[in-house]
Amino acid sequence: MIFPKPGFGGTPIGMLEEGYHNVYSAILEVKAAMLGLEFNSRDYPKFEDWEQACKEREEVFSKMEDVETYIVEHINAICEIKDGTA
Repeated sequence: MIFPKPGFGGTPIGMLEEGYHNVYSAILEVKAAMLGLEFNSRDYPKFEDWEQACKEREEVFSKMEDVETYIVEHINAICEIKDGTA
């Protein structure tokens, strides 16, 4: 994964850090909202539809986990730059 390298006249590190933290907070909110959605097998009269809906839901959550991982890795890299350990 390629991470930003602040200090070359681009975006200030504090602005990058704040931006990535804001995105991370939003991801957590979206995940909580998705988990709060009513998801009930009775809403899918055909069992095959329920199975497909479950599969699609799992795929969406997996993609959200990928996005969360991407953001967290960027936050960690920015923190390492700030701490001078990168």
